[in-house]
Amino acid sequence: MSMFAHGYGAAAESTPKIVFSNVLWGHFVRVIPEIHGIPGYSTASMLVVYLVGVSILWGLSRVGVNFIASMFIVLMVLIRPLLFPQFTVNSGILSVASLVFMFLYIKERKKIFLIFCFLLAYTSFLIREDMFLLILSISLPMVLRKDIFNNKFAYLAFIFFLCAISISKIIDNVSYKDEKFQFFNQFNEVRIPFTDYGASFYLNKEQNILKKYNYSVNDIELIAEWFFEDKNIADPVKLGKMMSEFGSLPLRKGGLSMGMQALKSLRHSEIFILVITAFFVLLMRPGLRVSISWIIALGAIFAMGVLGRPGIMRVYIPVLILLLILPFFEKKDESSWKNWVILGACLIGSILYTSYYGIVSKKNENFTLNVRNQYIQIVDKSLPIVTWGQHPRFEMIYPVFLLPEYLRKFHFYSLSSFTHFPFAVSYTENEEKNGFIDRFISHEGLFLIANEKRIKLLRQYCVERMNGEVRACSNDYEYLGVYNLRCLIKKK
Repeated sequence: MSMFAHGYGAAAESTPKIVFSNVLWGHFVRVIPEIHGIPGYSTASMLVVYLVGVSILWGLSRVGVNFIASMFIVLMVLIRPLLFPQFTVNSGILSVASLVFMFLYIKERKKIFLIFCFLLAYTSFLIREDMFLLILSISLPMVLRKDIFNNKFAYLAFIFFLCAISISKIIDNVSYKDEKFQFFNQFNEVRIPFTDYGASFYLNKEQNILKKYNYSVNDIELIAEWFFEDKNIADPVKLGKMMSEFGSLPLRKGGLSMGMQALKSLRHSEIFILVITAFFVLLMRPGLRVSISWIIALGAIFAMGVLGRPGIMRVYIPVLILLLILPFFEKKDESSWKNWVILGACLIGSILYTSYYGIVSKKNENFTLNVRNQYIQIVDKSLPIVTWGQHPRFEMIYPVFLLPEYLRKFHFYSLSSFTHFPFAVSYTENEEKNGFIDRFISHEGLFLIANEKRIKLLRQYCVERMNGEVRACSNDYEYLGVYNLRCLIKKK
């Protein structure tokens, strides 16, 4: 999102319309001045992390949690977003921080707590509304109480909050009504079942539907793999009609096993320590409302797996952080030995969790430097190089902090959900007749960073759609899979 807010990387120019966050958040991060090479988006991200840390630390101390234990918990909350910032995670932990103030308001009925709650919740909504709604849903057993809005101020504050997020949503929707966004909006709506929920798995079995609309199995696989360059394939009307004829997506064969796979992904090294610590705190401070929240959370993770999206760590992390702190706000446990046990668990958990991310960060440091250096060598030869999907990871090329000026001049052509986004390099290159297809059939070909599966799909595309064959050579780069590709069209 920072790329489009500030006009580097995959963005041809800067814009507040950053798609996955509200346009008002886009305006806010662009207003923040750059400080010593740190973009406004990065400053805003760190401001969010700081507010979350202070809010949770103060909130835990307020309900009687040992200050040292609170520090260890906050360390577990912040280590990941500090080392590897990600806007979905930031939105989630900001929602958790807003709930801290809601719990304090329920306990103490101080108006200032409700104001802070709604301010943080509103900001979370602007950053990533889906994550905000997920955290809110899981916390409902803790929040829903008969007397929560039993006074005029609380009632009016709640109404004002609802109006604020509704108006913000309307402003965001209106900002994409411009004619140049028409194709982007139409296609983005129909591509989601293919890229996110495995529609290709079912549609490729319906040969009659594919033949009717002149699609092959390879075409559908290309859509599923984020290839939207050819509008004969990336046709929102045809894809929409095919999905209408097919009907709603059934429960994928093996969907239940995918749900179980999602639950098993909680054992992933990235979050396993967080899971164990949160569950241990629940055992020490059990409660009905917290237990129901755990059930909702596990049900949501299972449902995401059934729908074809298991193992989404950026979503799981805020959920687990919420589950970690909830027991402290349901009731106060006066048992001294339990508090000492929780302190020990938080100490061990924070040491292990921070050590894990410290090791990962250190391992990535040299690898990232090598990837960045090789990327610079490549883009000097071919501007802008085409990247298919998030490979390499963008933060490896463009650091979140201290973004050097020389890196900002390097733009890349991204095959992703932003392919037809009017402010993307891919869009402007196509407008100038120098798009992916134009380069693919040119004498020089194109330089592409992609995995072997996608190269194979592209070869078949050249055969089926262009009556040609791909001439390819891979470049000997140790850290990047770079191909020079040309679709040589056969003479009739």
